[in-house]
Amino acid sequence: MIFYIESPAILAPGLDDWFQAKRVFNGDIPYKSTPILDPMPSIIPANIQRRCSYSTLLAIGVAEQTLNSSSRSADDINAVFASSVGDPEIDNKLCISVSADEPMPSPIQFHNSVHNAPAGYWSIATRSQSHTTSLAAGGDSFTASLLSAYSQMSNESKAVMLVAYDQPLQGGMSVGHTLSRTFACSLLLSPYKSDNSLISVDLDLVDFDAGKREPEKSEVLAELTDLFRTVPAAKSLSLFSLLARPEYRTLIMDYTSDISVVLTCQTV
Repeated sequence: MIFYIESPAILAPGLDDWFQAKRVFNGDIPYKSTPILDPMPSIIPANIQRRCSYSTLLAIGVAEQTLNSSSRSADDINAVFASSVGDPEIDNKLCISVSADEPMPSPIQFHNSVHNAPAGYWSIATRSQSHTTSLAAGGDSFTASLLSAYSQMSNESKAVMLVAYDQPLQGGMSVGHTLSRTFACSLLLSPYKSDNSLISVDLDLVDFDAGKREPEKSEVLAELTDLFRTVPAAKSLSLFSLLARPEYRTLIMDYTSDISVVLTCQTV
């Protein structure tokens, strides 16, 4: 099934938004690893933002950018939220709390610790009754979320927003874990072409040896891929680079040990 991608958004160190990221991908400006901007989604009131975790604000921040750059309402789309580790800040605080001599975990922190907290805040903030999915698949979380969004879009003939976000683990949970940077992105998959469509995509699952993949052709993309190589959400970089400069290209994304996702992309 051919589908279309539109309304990309991104937030990472040195990539403040899609406008800046697009210029970096296209080589118009050099990449500089500057501190990540604090996400402040306008759809969440300030008093509620103070209760939200950073991960939730990160996910909602890019999701809001995607919604605002599309011509759709939140009720028009389903949403898939993906994170390989969930909310490391809250998890670390809860672990410290429950291991204290007198365990007193915060009810607000416990409420925010569930993996679908960002999806819940999104539905409440947008008053959307469209369904959401929250998933984690380790290092393949972005690919898994792409397949989930594709399946929902195909079955329901409805646009689906994909939101992927990751943060480094904190405290004792960070021992032996390689996730070292923060990265968030989102985009919209649609079964129908629109004025906002950037590329058309044909998705397929194939047996493929990931070790035989060609290296990134763009020096900028190769640099970014190396910089964010430990961040599962950043496996989206090749796709986002293509969205910045649409052309005919085949992208191969790792999934399982013997299956890869192949995206045959064309301009529209």
